[in-house]
Amino acid sequence: MNLQRSIFFIVLVFIFCLISNHHLKNEFWVDEFYTLFNFVLVPIETTLYDYHVPNNHILFSLIIKVYILIIGFFDFKIVIENPVIARLPMLLLAIGVLYQYWKITSYFFKNINWRYVSVLLLCGNVVFGNFIFQYRGYGLSMLFLSFVFHFVLKAIFEKNKNVLNYIVIVLSAFGAFYTIPSNLYFILAIAISCLFFGYANKNKVISKEKFLGISSVLALGIILGLISYFPIFNAVFFNKDVTNVTPFAFINFYKIIKVLFDLSSYHVLLYVFGIYSFIVVLRSRRWNFSSLFYIPLIVCILPFIFSFLHGDEPPVRVYSVILPFYTILLTWSLMKLSQQFNIEQTKNLFTIIPIYILVHFVSVELYINHKTKSLNQEGRGKHGLIFQYHNYQFNPLMLLDILSKNNDLKPVYYFEFIDGLEMLIDRYGYDIQKREISDIQDSEFLLIINDPRVVNKQTDVFEINNLMPDSKYFKVYEMRKK
Repeated sequence: MNLQRSIFFIVLVFIFCLISNHHLKNEFWVDEFYTLFNFVLVPIETTLYDYHVPNNHILFSLIIKVYILIIGFFDFKIVIENPVIARLPMLLLAIGVLYQYWKITSYFFKNINWRYVSVLLLCGNVVFGNFIFQYRGYGLSMLFLSFVFHFVLKAIFEKNKNVLNYIVIVLSAFGAFYTIPSNLYFILAIAISCLFFGYANKNKVISKEKFLGISSVLALGIILGLISYFPIFNAVFFNKDVTNVTPFAFINFYKIIKVLFDLSSYHVLLYVFGIYSFIVVLRSRRWNFSSLFYIPLIVCILPFIFSFLHGDEPPVRVYSVILPFYTILLTWSLMKLSQQFNIEQTKNLFTIIPIYILVHFVSVELYINHKTKSLNQEGRGKHGLIFQYHNYQFNPLMLLDILSKNNDLKPVYYFEFIDGLEMLIDRYGYDIQKREISDIQDSEFLLIINDPRVVNKQTDVFEINNLMPDSKYFKVYEMRKK
């Protein structure tokens, strides 16, 4: 292993260890509570057939249910109080996605150094860490879609028909669809992108027979998913949370800009490079429609068009699963710029790039952590692809520890909606009442609140003792009337 590859490997392992150490220790947040309460720590019939809200990523819930049974974490309290052990399957998902992505890059980058760059860009993307370790189906979806993409590429380029490729495509398409129904958009986008590539490619890499074979197995995977959803078909596809609202709503085209920017994880320079390369191609009028890079490009764009046509407005986290496809395009923009300026063969280029990715990753993590603290101090828990308050400053265990030490000595109140509080109260059975501050008659009590600015206005009436840092999401104040 030469020096450059040693640097790549060291940086990759270092970044992976950082995100694993950070996210494995994340305390469980609201949607994860809900998944555990309603779809995992329940009878298997409930896991399979309860779809009262789209939170049930059924195949994921089923896999986690099996894992929890194996390790013996039968109680909700045991699960949320041991996040590292509970999240270990997510670590395997992360490794699986990176490995599949490494395989995928071999079809796009002849120079192995660009493959290393691409894997580093994926691993060092904050969106990857935010979603791959969540106790929800996004990481599993990313893995299944990576399998679909990898084995579709294998089916396209292998001269001899390999039945195993098609079996993996069927199972992976089924797995993605049965995990989250919206993954249907991405599966269809892969099929359409292959059709475009086959039609545009002058070398006829995809014969009519091969395309029909790939399309058939993708369709079979979808059909198997529909069969699995059959007992709850109406709940899944006509749920009030997913039913089409306004077809042809142009909000989806605003959303595509926001989502694609967030997926870049602030690699703004790579956007500049990509736009520059596009302008160069445009001016030269040399459009290579047979380029393999059109496949990930189409996969990244088509789901937004499907949403536009259907009229649904899925939360932005649904699009986190296209990150591997998107990272290929980010790598392409960097590669094209280096080629246009003849610096691809520069001796130190592939030493500088991993150092840049590492510095960028650490800088973005520090910025997000700082910004999340600021938002929490203003009582705003931001939730998107990049800023996710629960991944940085969400602290249910600290709250529960304070409540357990209080031991009913002081009454406990809250007066505003606080994400996740009601579910914790319900499971732990603490006596907490919802009441406006002005209606509280006790001379001494604990107040759970999200916005510390409200408490700061009470200094004339109360002596106030902050029991936890302001930067945390849950805040508890000991209030004593003067």
